[in-house]
Parts: sequence; C-alpha cells; structure tokens
Amino acid sequence: MKLFLLSLFISTSLYALISEFKSDDYQIIIGKHFDDEAYDIIEDHDHSISVIGYTQDFSRQEPKAHSYRNAFDYLSSINTHNGEQLRLVSLDMQAQILLDKSFSLSDYNRGTQILKDAYNRYLLGGYTHNGQMLISSVDINGEEVYLKQFGTANFDRLHALVQLNDGGSVAIGTSQTSRNRHDDIFVQGLGRSDVYLVNFDKYGQIRWKKKYGSPKKDTGKDGVASHDGGFILLSTSEDGNSSEIIAAKINDTGNTSWIKSYPKPGRNKAYKIIQTLQGDYLILGSFENKNAQDNIRLIKIDKEGNTLWEKNYYTNANESLYDLSVDQKGNIIGVGYTQGDAQSDMDALVRYYDHKGIPIWERSFGKDRQDTFRTVTLLHDNSFAIAGFTNSYADKKRQIWVLKINDDGSLVKKQHSITKDIYSDLQGKLMDDSTPVHINKENTYLPSSSTRHKTDNTDVIKHSTSSTTPKNSFHDVALFKDLRITHDGLVFKQGSSTLTAEHKQILERFIPKLIESLLPYKDKIKNIKIKGHTSTEWNAPDTQRYLNNAQLSNNRAMSVLNYSYQIEQIKPQQKWMSEIFTTDGYSYSDLIYLNDKEDKIRSRRVEFEIILK
Repeated sequence: MKLFLLSLFISTSLYALISEFKSDDYQIIIGKHFDDEAYDIIEDHDHSISVIGYTQDFSRQEPKAHSYRNAFDYLSSINTHNGEQLRLVSLDMQAQILLDKSFSLSDYNRGTQILKDAYNRYLLGGYTHNGQMLISSVDINGEEVYLKQFGTANFDRLHALVQLNDGGSVAIGTSQTSRNRHDDIFVQGLGRSDVYLVNFDKYGQIRWKKKYGSPKKDTGKDGVASHDGGFILLSTSEDGNSSEIIAAKINDTGNTSWIKSYPKPGRNKAYKIIQTLQGDYLILGSFENKNAQDNIRLIKIDKEGNTLWEKNYYTNANESLYDLSVDQKGNIIGVGYTQGDAQSDMDALVRYYDHKGIPIWERSFGKDRQDTFRTVTLLHDNSFAIAGFTNSYADKKRQIWVLKINDDGSLVKKQHSITKDIYSDLQGKLMDDSTPVHINKENTYLPSSSTRHKTDNTDVIKHSTSSTTPKNSFHDVALFKDLRITHDGLVFKQGSSTLTAEHKQILERFIPKLIESLLPYKDKIKNIKIKGHTSTEWNAPDTQRYLNNAQLSNNRAMSVLNYSYQIEQIKPQQKWMSEIFTTDGYSYSDLIYLNDKEDKIRSRRVEFEIILK
C-alpha cells in the first residue's frame, strides 16, 4: 500500500514531460540523414563526456541497373563503406562537439560499449551485423590504435565490454550454436546459443575465450569487475516462453566460482549489473506483468550471489530501464522508456531510487513518437549524463540524444563561458607569490613522480617547490580548469580530522584569497564544495570500513569549514558563505595513486570545487 501511494505521489506531482529545449540546458541532438543512436556514455578526466553507438549513412546516388534479391544486398551495393557504422562523439562542458568519428568497415557494425584504458585511450566494443565481435583502441583524437574482429564461425554478438582491475577487459556476449557435428564443443556450443566470453590483456591480446551455457538459449548481457581480478557475469537463460536471470562469479582464468538464478514466472530480461557503495551488487532486469508487458525489476545480491532484497515495480504501462548508476549518496538512477501500450508514443524515462530501491522521483522526456534513454553515468559533481535516441525532434529518424540531469531531476545547465574568467582571476589571486608558475599538462594533484589519473586536455596551474618558499605558501596549490582547487598541505594523519597549526596557517591565507576572487561572480556561483577524502585504512569489514571512512571524510571537510568561518578577514562575507559552502565526505572512493599503488598519505585530503549555476 505504501509503495502504491508513493507511486501515485510520483505520477501526480513529479512526473514531467519535456517538450521544448531551453538554450541554457545541457542537452543536444546529433544526427544525419538516417538513424543514429547512442548505447553507452562515459565521463573523461577533463569532464568532457563521450558516447558510442551507431550512425547510418546510405548514399543517395542512383544505382546502376541491376536486380537484387533483398534490401540488404541493394544497400551494400550503393557504397561498400556506407550503411550502419560505429560512431564515437565527445562533448565539452558547453555541449559542443569536440570529436565525431565513425568507422568505415565493409561490414555494417554497431558500437555498444565505451571505456577508458590504462593509456587514456578509448576502448570501444561492438559487433558487425554478419556476426563478428569488435574491439578497438582509439586515441583522444579519434585515431585508431588497433581494431580487432574476433569470434567463432557462428553468429556472435558483443553486448558488454567490462574493464578489469589489472587494466585488461572482458568482452561479454553470445554465440549461436553450430549445427556442424564435426565442430568441437567450444565451436558447436551447448544449446541454441551460449554465453561467449573473451578476455583481453591491457594491450588488446586475447588471454582466453570460453563458452558457458546449457541446452537452453543463453545470452551474456553484462558484467562488473570484482576485487580479486575476476568479474560477476549477468546473463539470461531462455526456454520457450519463459526465461530467467542468471548471475555467475568468473575468476581471472575463466573458471566459475558460483552460479545463481533468480527465477520468476514468465519472460524475464537482464540488462545491467553494477557494484554499490557497500560492495554488494545490483541487478537490473524486467519481468512480464499480467498484460504481457515489461515492468522493471531490481535485485540486490551479495558477493556470493545471495539475494539481499528484490523489488518488482508493477504498472499498467510497458516500461523498462536499460542502465543503472549509483551516486555519491548511494541512491540509484535508472534510464529507459515508458509506453502506455504498443500503439502509444514511447517516452524516455529517468527514475531515481534510494539505496533500498524505494522510488524518490521520476521524469519522462520526449514530445511525440519514440524516445528512449539507453545509458547513464555518474559525473564528478553528482549529476548524471544520459544518452539514447529521439525522433520527436526529427523527421521520423532516430537521432542521438544527450543530456545532463541533477540528482533532484532538474536539467543541468551548460557551463558558463564565465568559467574562463573565474579561472583567470583565481590564477591571479592564488598564484601571486614570487615563486614561478608552470603548466602541468597532466591533470594531477601531485609532483611528477606521482599520479592520480593520467588525463588530457586539462591544464593545471601549479607552483613549483622552492627551498626559499615558506612551508605554508601557495607552491602547494593546484588550480584546475574545471574550477577544482587542491592544496598538498591539507592532508590529515590517519584517523584524524583535527586541524593542525599548519592547516590553520594555510586556511588563513587561502580562504580570504578564494573569497576575494569569487566575490565578483557571486551571482553565478551555486556551491563551493569542501570535499573530504580518506585512505582505505580501517580495521573493519568492507561495508563498515567504507561507512566509517565516509564519516571521517565528512568530519575533515567540516573541520575546514568550521575554521574558515572563524577567519577574521572574511567575516563580512559569512552570510554569503553560509549560502554557498557545502561539505561532502567521499570516504575512499577517489584515491590517489603512486606508481599504481594507493598513496595513503595523499589520499587523506580535503579539496575545493566551485559549482556554477
């Protein structure tokens, strides 16, 4: 009853339909003459976003007189490299296109997954329409490093590409069964189709490939890396008019540690599996309601595949979510579609749940015709980037649709051009010591011997260390183009959130300069976040360790905020500070690394981030 009342509240008070674009909203539609669609999205280290999918481009030239047996042969004859091709698009903070590349293969193909590899290159996954899997490494300029087509002699399809903890990846998909009795069991398969896994090292070389399945029709859908070098596999097993969701733990050599099924009568589909902040796993699927329509299903499991809770969201509409993400609060966001019946328009759907799967809000997007979101990713500021397709705003053609949404359901605004002005003023105020300034092309907090994340396209202004510079000077400040600010002196002892005398000296110099720099832009500033972080140290089970560190990290941010309010120079601005300063504790979710190992000292830090309206 409570769930019904909550659903009623959602539908009556928060259900909103976007029919018009506002020029300052972060959303963009990208398309050509034929269908275009996005399947996966990521955020880059410089806070640009990249989407992968496909584009269609059929030549309009008149073909030579010839007889064709089917439309596919006709389209192929028009232009060998036209038709459906994988497409990669990158967008900046203003929703401007930075990169737009598509493949030119003789076989029609589609992109399904995008990752960033250990070398800061794109790792793309997809498949050709004649049954081969694809994996490609592409540099930041869209230039191909390598392209591999692989698979059996049967019809194979890649559904997911999962990044492993050692820098490698695993392609997850399905392979149809051979009918040739002379084929071995791997080539032939066990049932109508089998789960097909191919494991790659970080250089793109195949380490192993295996098939898994039963006499039924088995399909590999998704996976998520586990801490021991393996991964959790998500699949479905279909037999006639019924199907069930399956999860399995696969170790680093491809052997199965456990297999669990999550049966429910009727037709069940699996779409996504992700890891939660507590280290458990969340499965996204759908089930068949009494009207034979798809409805949303969420299942939370532990590390052994045991069900912790399950939610089945019954409605009289046809609706599914295709992708999930968990935000910094542990809440869940899902994207997909909703449709009243088979003949009605399809609207893109966003639904937001708490960590127990209780709905908080939902929004539908679209105007008329067919609109669907297929992918969502969490961004650095706890907003989300979403992509899919729309034909509400085109002449009956699907076009790529990308937008950003906040955790309250409102659309994110495009980054202001004023960001450059704020960056310049901060640079002038914070870097006014006599110590020389240099540009660090790697977006890193640490000296060149250390790395956090190797990145590109983001300059960092950072003072160089000098033996003549006072210990609490600004030679430790790093200023990022996305308006993040770090100070290497604002690190804490293990388990401590108490400010030292040196911390206080740093804040007494830093905070007044920060406030002075930002006052001219106070009407444009939404928040100044003080972000606390920890190392992984804490002698407790994983869940409790994370939660204890979450409290510690927030205490560190609060200590900085409390002392900042006491600084005499900024007391006239205390009212404004109370409106814009916020604190967040990130536990050990954003560690700093030194030579590929956790830098525990540097990870115990506090950072600042300026968020514009």
